[in-house]
Amino acid sequence: MDGFAATISDLHRGIGDTQKAVFRNEGAPSYRTAVTAYFGKSDGLFFVVIDAQYGPQVTMDGVSMVGRVPSQLEEQLLDYMLSRGITPQYAPWADLGADDLGLVMYDQT
Repeated sequence: MDGFAATISDLHRGIGDTQKAVFRNEGAPSYRTAVTAYFGKSDGLFFVVIDAQYGPQVTMDGVSMVGRVPSQLEEQLLDYMLSRGITPQYAPWADLGADDLGLVMYDQT
């Protein structure tokens, strides 16, 4: 990713060949993680976390996914899913998601 410095490490918690890549804006302190990506040598990329404060702006079909009022994003995501026949699901901690999209909305406070 242009403009970002990355650190890649193995996860040592019995998760097989999983690695974690942590990206931060070049020149930013290491604790200001912008993007964290998890991937496996056999599975490839399977999980991405965008930090709302330090991360880049991310959109999905015109829906801004970062730095929004959570209730407004949830409403827009529900409309997006339902208009496309995608079944919305709620995680046990009440965050909206959809397996079909590989997406879980997480309120970062």
